[in-house]
Amino acid sequence: MWGFHTIENLNPNHEGYEQTIKNHLGDFPLWRVVTWNQGHWLKIRVGSEWLYTQGPIIKETADAEVEIEKYVEDGDHMLFFPMDQEGLCPRAWFEAAWSFIEHFRSNFCFYPQEAFMYKTITLIGRPVGTRYGIAQEIEDALRDSNWRQVERIWCTSADDLRRVLQRRIEEGTRFRGRDELSPQADG
Repeated sequence: MWGFHTIENLNPNHEGYEQTIKNHLGDFPLWRVVTWNQGHWLKIRVGSEWLYTQGPIIKETADAEVEIEKYVEDGDHMLFFPMDQEGLCPRAWFEAAWSFIEHFRSNFCFYPQEAFMYKTITLIGRPVGTRYGIAQEIEDALRDSNWRQVERIWCTSADDLRRVLQRRIEEGTRFRGRDELSPQADG
């Protein structure tokens, strides 16, 4: 077991990264070990929820005013925007999602490695693997976990994305758990 005063060299070649971490840290639901791209990326997420801190605030109590830190829970939710070697998704897509991000405090990313750390993930765009949508192979890898849920908003424009996310704000729904705007659902 790793300790504060113990250093161990680990060799994951024999059992793999995920199994090595589980064998040395323990197989707890709070450890989320994720590899992507044949083990070139490895992240360990410790804790059940990501939290944003908004810094100290003053809270009045019956006895006095005390300074506390206020935490805003992000729902363990990530909006995953597409990109490719040519660039990021259209800026208007990100701008269309900003009120949703502010409202729900969901996190956002452009990299699969970050998305793998979250329990609920909303993919933005079609499954095309360009800056207009996350590739199907990445979606399949994200769905290949019994603790993670993935949905996709099949938007082709900022207006489509804004409409879906604004409806979610109005309904108070951060994560729906099913695809929206997909050709199968709409046609």
